[in-house]
Order: sequence, then structure tokens, then C-alpha cells
Amino acid sequence: MKQSLPPPARPSLGTAPVQATPLSMQEMADLFTQFVAAERHVLWVIDTQPREQVHYVSPAFESLWGISAEALYADSRIWLTRVHPDDRDKVTTAFACWVASPLTPCFDVEYRLVRADGSQRWLHSLGHPPLASNPHVGRCTGISEDITERKRADASLLVAQQRLAAIAAVAPGVLCSFRRNRHGQLSVPYGGPRMAELFGLPGMPLDKDGAPAWERIHPDDISQINERLDESSRHLSTWRTEFRVRLDDGAVRWLEGHATPMAQSNGSFLWHGTITDITERHHTQEEIVRLNSELERRVIERTAELQAAVKEIEAFSYSVSHDLRAPLRALDGFSQVLLEEHGKLLPDEGKRYLGIIRSTAQKMGHLIDDLLAFSRLGRQALTRRRINSLQLVGSAFDTLAAQREGRQIEWRLGELADCDGDLSLLRQVWINLIGNAIKYTSQSPKAVIEVGSQSRADGATEFFVRDNGAGFDMQYVHKLFGVFERLHRSDEFEGTGVGLAIVQRIVQRHGGEVRAEGEVGRGATFYFTLGEDERGPE
Repeated sequence: MKQSLPPPARPSLGTAPVQATPLSMQEMADLFTQFVAAERHVLWVIDTQPREQVHYVSPAFESLWGISAEALYADSRIWLTRVHPDDRDKVTTAFACWVASPLTPCFDVEYRLVRADGSQRWLHSLGHPPLASNPHVGRCTGISEDITERKRADASLLVAQQRLAAIAAVAPGVLCSFRRNRHGQLSVPYGGPRMAELFGLPGMPLDKDGAPAWERIHPDDISQINERLDESSRHLSTWRTEFRVRLDDGAVRWLEGHATPMAQSNGSFLWHGTITDITERHHTQEEIVRLNSELERRVIERTAELQAAVKEIEAFSYSVSHDLRAPLRALDGFSQVLLEEHGKLLPDEGKRYLGIIRSTAQKMGHLIDDLLAFSRLGRQALTRRRINSLQLVGSAFDTLAAQREGRQIEWRLGELADCDGDLSLLRQVWINLIGNAIKYTSQSPKAVIEVGSQSRADGATEFFVRDNGAGFDMQYVHKLFGVFERLHRSDEFEGTGVGLAIVQRIVQRHGGEVRAEGEVGRGATFYFTLGEDERGPE
């Protein structure tokens, strides 16, 4: 039968603790040597009484000062020769004060060290008073730390702070950082006095608690701000919103926040950005809205007035077409009857007068017809379709058969691109332009009229009618397309002065433009383009 082993004995709670074995003096010395050899700081021991004497310096001294320990032991003040001249008085005074009264911890100084190669290092030296248990009353210890990197970091930080301050001084808003913790509490780690002023809290610190600023926000805007902050923290997207704050005097200030979030390890979110006072902009926008409303009201009123005026013009046009045409037809008709039936009874002078009456009545009739046609253009709807320009020009050419009868004209027909537009209106454009060319070449020994189209640099198609007729002076080109504007006397070339105005109105209603070039005695060229929609003046 097997016997089980007895359970292991448990240590008694009253067992005496294990005692550490004391180190020997040699072991302690070896450990100290290893410690100071690895230490980057300079450790030193100095006797201040009865005279100043360096008793010990750690190995880091030689690499930092570039002076051997033996040289320092021989001359305890040689280390001061490496101190920057501008700092030497400060260091010497502080050290002398401490040596004279080592129980007063007054040797705590930062200074520059100039090494043998000319490079500089920043040091922080701190002297400790002697221990009360130290039998050597004048023996003190100290440490010198190389703080060059810290000084560089401080200098870089200072430059960054100065740059930030310069940017903040000219920035349209206040540069700030604000934090929201997991419980929704706000604080403003960075913002400064200007941040508090924006919220109407001058002089109040907000770096620990942003609640006073939050309480200033208009109640109607709080939910929107929270929603935008939630969305920004959830997606780490830019937070941007406009909100109002209420000031002590009852005024409302409009602010705009624009910041980028950063998630923190403690579950909070930190936003960096700007808060800008946009009160003036908001007032300007409100004024623009008010002015737009006022303008819209005036436009409605003016539109009604224009519609009434249009109706009056239409009534006038009807009156012109009926009330004025009838007397003119009567004048022309009775003059013709008088000549045909009673011409034998009239002297030649009387017949001439009747001829003048008939000619004047007919011209007046043509003028009335042209004016009515011009006035109707603004009301006539455009019916766009694809047009074969070659066929359209041919139709216009046939319409002008009577005007070119008996004339010797050299016709030059170039390439004609198809176009989109109102067939009847564009037919009138070609009739007027080609008719003009026929009329103003009537005094040319050999008339040449060219019709075609070309592509402009901007890709638009430009149609043209060119002739070698009377031409015109380019300094008066701006008058060509005005109603009743004529650059030639009526006894030279007949016309009402409305034809080119009709051309311009039709082209503009097609969204195009018309222009002309000419030279006196050498002819003229009229160009026009057609847009894709109706943009011209009505």
C-alpha cells in the first residue's frame, strides 16, 4: 500500500525577514564608479573652507568642458574660463555668494559654455549645502546639467508662440482650442482674453471651465451646436456653424466657429480653429435680403407699369395701323384718280405736286409698316427649328427680285452653315441685309455682293453679307442699328432707317450679336451670330 507524501510545510507568519548582506566599501566604490561613468550630468564635490578647492568631479566634466580633471584639481577656477563672457559675471557672482555662505542655496544658475571648438552649450548648475552629518563642514556637492536641447526647444517654442501671436493679431477671428469631455463639459485650453471678450466675458478665464461662455449662447442655437459637435467628433470632420451669443446689454452677437477635431486618449475631443465675429456680415446679409425684397416689390410695380405701357403701345400701334393708314391710302388713291381722270385739266406743275403727294404718302406708309414690324418683334414668340441656311438665303434672294431687276450684280455665295432659329424672323434678317447691299451698290459701276459664314476663334458661327458699295465712316458705326438712324441722305439712297434696327432686334432675341465694318466708297460687311436661347432684350 502506497503512502502519500506529507504536504509541504508552510512558512510561519512569524518567520524573521531575510536580512540584506551589507556591501563592502570596495563594492560601494565600484558601484559609484559605474554610476557616475554612465551619468551624463556632471557631479562635483567642492571644499569651500578653509579655501575653495574642487575635491571631486565626475567623468562627464571632461567631455563637456574639454578640460581634464587633473587640470581642474590643480586650478579649481579653470572651469570659469569656458563660461561665455556675457555670462561670466553672473556665474562668478552667484558662485562667490554660495562659497561665502554654502548653507544658503544661492548657486542656481543657467549659463553658456564655450567649448574649445567654438561650439556653445547651455548648462544649469545647482549647488547643494553640506549635510548636517558631514564632518567636513565646508564640503558641498553640486550638479551641472547640459540643457542645450531644452533651450533649443524653448527657443523653437518661443518662435512658434511669436508666430502664432502674430497670426492671431491679424487673423479675422480668434484662434482657439476647446475641449469637450465624455460628459459633455467644455473648457477652452487656448483662447486668451479675446476669446472671453467675444462671449461678452472680458477678463474671465475660460481655460478650466467653458460653462460661462456656453451659458451666453442663444438657447435656440444650442441644439444645432451640439449636433454639429457630435457629427464632427464622430467622423473627425471639420466643425463649422454660426450661432448667437447674448451680451449683458441685451444685444446679440453673431459668431462663426470653424475648427478641426482631434481625439484624445482620455475619451475627450480637442478642437483647434477660430471663432469669428460675423455680426456685421449678418447685418449686411439681412440688409441685402431687405433690399432684395424691396427691389422685388419695385420690379413687380414697374412690371405692372410696363405691362400697362405695352398695352397702351399696342393700342397706339392699332391706331397707327388703322387710323393713320386709312388717310394715307386715301391721299394716295385720290391723287392717283385725280391724275388718271383729270390729269388733262391740270398743268404740269399740278401734276408734279400730285406726284410728290403720292410719293410722300407711300413713304409714310412704308415707315408705318416698318415701325409696326419693329414693335411686334418684342412680343412675337420664337419658334426654333433647324434651318438650311442655303435655302433660306435663296428664298430671301427671290423676294428681292424686283429690287435687283435691271441691275448687273456679281453674286458670290460662300459656304453657309445650317443654324437653329425662327425661320420667318431669320428670313427677314437676310432680306434686310441683302436688300441693303443691293441698295447701297446701286451707284457702283460693277456691284459685287458676297454672302457666307465663317467660324470665329471662340467657335461661334458668324454669318455675313459683304458688298463693294457706298460703305460708311467707322466713327459713326454706333449709329447704324438705331431706329431712324441713317448715314446717307434720303435723296442718295431711299429707306426708313428701321431695317438695321429690326436686324439687331431679331439677332438679339436669338441670343446673338450683330456688328458692321465699312469704309467710305469701298463697301461694307455686316456680321451676325445666333445664340442657343433667347437672351436678348425684349
